Amino acid sequence: DGHAFTSGLTVAPGPHKLTADLPNAEPFEQRVWVWFGNKDLGTIPLASSKGSLLVAVNPSPAGVTVRRGIESVSTGPAPLTVEKLVPGNYELEIKRGEYKETHSVKVVGRQRTEKKIDLNLGSVSLSADLADAEFQLSGNGQVWNGKLPARLEDVPVGDYRLSAQRKGWELNADVAVARGATATNRTEFPYGSIEVTSEPAGLAVSMNGTEVGKTPLLLKEIKPAQYTMTATDGSNDLTANINVAPKEAAKHPFVFRYGGVQLNSTPMGATVLRKGKEMGKTPLTLERIIAGEIEVELRLQGYEPARHSIRVVEGETTKSAAKLFSAQYVQAMKRAREALDAAQFSESQRLLAAALESEPGDTAALKLRDEVAQATERAAEALRVERANARTRELAALTWLDFQKVINDCTETKQVQYSVEVADGYNQEYVDNNGKKRTRFVQTGKHTEMRTKTEATFNDGIFFEKYRGRTFGFNCPDKWNVVKIDKDGSITLKAGGAGSDEIKVTVPVANRGALSSVQKGQKVTVKGVLTRFEKGGLFVPRSLYLESAEILDAGG
Repeated sequence: DGHAFTSGLTVAPGPHKLTADLPNAEPFEQRVWVWFGNKDLGTIPLASSKGSLLVAVNPSPAGVTVRRGIESVSTGPAPLTVEKLVPGNYELEIKRGEYKETHSVKVVGRQRTEKKIDLNLGSVSLSADLADAEFQLSGNGQVWNGKLPARLEDVPVGDYRLSAQRKGWELNADVAVARGATATNRTEFPYGSIEVTSEPAGLAVSMNGTEVGKTPLLLKEIKPAQYTMTATDGSNDLTANINVAPKEAAKHPFVFRYGGVQLNSTPMGATVLRKGKEMGKTPLTLERIIAGEIEVELRLQGYEPARHSIRVVEGETTKSAAKLFSAQYVQAMKRAREALDAAQFSESQRLLAAALESEPGDTAALKLRDEVAQATERAAEALRVERANARTRELAALTWLDFQKVINDCTETKQVQYSVEVADGYNQEYVDNNGKKRTRFVQTGKHTEMRTKTEATFNDGIFFEKYRGRTFGFNCPDKWNVVKIDKDGSITLKAGGAGSDEIKVTVPVANRGALSSVQKGQKVTVKGVLTRFEKGGLFVPRSLYLESAEILDAGG
């Protein structure tokens, strides 16, 4: 009834509930009726609550470790049976060789739990159509190497990259491994071949620069690609680019067709080299030259080496002439071109004159001379434009001189009072000797009156502060022009006739001819430094002085 009880104790008659608890056993509970006297219930059958586990693994052999938490409960080969396991969750570690997997299992009390595990492993079968091929299979952190054919067991499920190699040729493929299955791959190396023949036969043949035999020649196991094949008779070569497709049997015939060459040079006596080999001196006849385009090099002391191309026709002797240019000419042309590129036109013209002296009438030198002349003209025009633009900018930035404004700016005015004697009297009419009526003033006295007048004074201080020492331009208005030209080169500009305002313009000490192009009566534009003002007087003009002047424009 929920109270501790041991065998032999007394209890009140009546119904009671008896329970028994034991670790790792099923709880026991029974209803009993107690009457007077002793009652024997006998042995209480407590049932165990533990379970068992059977682990089977495919493929086998494989090792199994059963763990609960960090505790290892049992270890052994599969199939593994473990008895008397406390109900609960367990972890299974399965190992087959270097491969390992983990699984979880729940054990239930009073029954056997069976766990069948199919490992995530498969196998791979690899082969090739040719012997002596090697392979590498990589993926999922693992790598296998070896020779083909090969069979790989216990390969973890996943995707892999297969690389098959043979004689430097590598082919790649993807291999997918499934659980319990065998993935297969057969690598085929699609070699081609090249058959080479020639007329005449027995010629040496090279492939990509390496000699491979003499014609007729069959080259097997050729990797698909483009190859440069050359056949030679000792003096002449024929070359062809041959494309070999997979499993293709390519063929190429080399047919040597010969002609001849008669070679002259100006000047004669030049050494002729072909393919680096000396053939003789010009004039020179070359025989058994293969038809087509050939190139020779000519060398002569004091002349630049020259490469000369000749088209040889089958069965014919081709006549060809080459011109050599002196080292002096070539050097002069080279330096003339460099001088032109550096805009040193005079130097370029001088060098071209030297080149034409060495090679009179040379087309290249004449053409380059025309280029220099055109470049010189373009540069001169650009300079003229730049100077004109500079002059325009200069005029735009220049402060222009206004004669009357200078006078007005520097003149101060004030009101002055003065006394005047005024006669007193009246007008009287009378008749002169000729009988005509006239009027005369009869003074009776006089008095003094105060009057006011305005006086204007030119202030030199204001002139010095605002104008003296500044550079101005002066552009003759309609009424101004050049009226006088002095022997020292200075000029005088007037605004009208005698006694009118004037501007005196003097030249720089270092350039006495600065205004030499000016003539009397001209309208000119000049600039200079405004230095002083002369007030003038009766019949003496007011004058401004522009010193160290230069002419900007001399009009009509």
